[in-house]
Amino acid sequence: MPAKLPRLCCHKRTGLAFVVLRMPDGRRVQKYLGQYDSDESKAAYKTAIADWKATLAQHARPQVAAVGAPTVELLVAEYLRHAEQEYRNADGVLSKGFPNLVNAARPLLAVLRNRPTATVTCGDLKHVRTTFADGGDRCRTYVNDTMRRVLAMFRWGVEEGLVPGPVWHALSAFRHVRLGRGGLRETDPVEAVPRGVVDAILPHLPPLLVSAIELLWWSGMRAGELVTMTTRDVERTGEQWLYRPTQHKGTWRGKDRVVYLGPRCIERLRPLLKADPGALLFTAADVMHERKAAWRAARRTPVQPSQQARDERNAAKAPQYADSLDVATLRRAVHRACDAAGVERFGLHRLRHAAGTRLVLEAGDGAARVQLGHSDGRMVRRYSVAADAELGRKVAARHA
Repeated sequence: MPAKLPRLCCHKRTGLAFVVLRMPDGRRVQKYLGQYDSDESKAAYKTAIADWKATLAQHARPQVAAVGAPTVELLVAEYLRHAEQEYRNADGVLSKGFPNLVNAARPLLAVLRNRPTATVTCGDLKHVRTTFADGGDRCRTYVNDTMRRVLAMFRWGVEEGLVPGPVWHALSAFRHVRLGRGGLRETDPVEAVPRGVVDAILPHLPPLLVSAIELLWWSGMRAGELVTMTTRDVERTGEQWLYRPTQHKGTWRGKDRVVYLGPRCIERLRPLLKADPGALLFTAADVMHERKAAWRAARRTPVQPSQQARDERNAAKAPQYADSLDVATLRRAVHRACDAAGVERFGLHRLRHAAGTRLVLEAGDGAARVQLGHSDGRMVRRYSVAADAELGRKVAARHA
């Protein structure tokens, strides 16, 4: 049984109570239970939880093992149950990698749901891959990543006794689609975004998001590291500030992450520091307050008394915006700014590539590796390639 039961929620627009249940195959089922905080909804919630527990119990390992050989459906259900507890951060929040496992399980179940794990072959996995690739315009790297997660399920199944060892030995020979093979779409490599494009979108962003983009451009940190920044995480004892994210890409490996902040970053970051050391520096509420202030300043007609009264009522209510600013929200804001500026949309990671290329050109591969947080120097080579191309253009402009 899961460590925490799904909680009873309220749909604000309709006032109905609902609960979201995760089924053994990874699907999320949302059930409406009547008017929120009523006796009817509370009784329906208890019934829904009881039925949900019974469904989970039917998929428990001892019962299925007594009936016969484990099936792929059982393997997926057990693996997702394990991953839901394993893929959590130190604060108990579910990792963002878990939805990728759920998405990888769907094509596997669509083809091999009732197949015994002892009979799965490389040919079956090729069929799963073909079915998944034909289901949409998916690129080669995404298909390969999905199949790696499928293989991880079988590897875990060997450890738990759900997959025979010889089956995994055979599946380990499964090869992924190589570059230019398989007829799958290839994606363009991520390149550094030009500074001119960044300057073009800044007038179309609120001041808080302007600071966020500038910090990403100059520091090279990941967007996920930026949105979790608090005053407590920033060490301000020397001429350079040090930012130590509490959660980052290498946390689960036990690695430390330090982002060195220079004068440009300090200039942007200093006004954002808050009295509460644990408060997030970038929140959706702060962004909306800045947007509303800009709208109010640009207003040409006086504010109506009815609107003033409505603003006072809304101010007394609970906050309507999330405490944190997630990466997806920041990306959408950048895309809207790109559309307003008339430039091509770009991803947030291209800001990191711009910082990496600049660091390689100015300080070398070693400095780029330290600032970007790469433990393996080979990861810096992608920035070195871009830096070499930039050097080649400069040489050609002067001497060719």
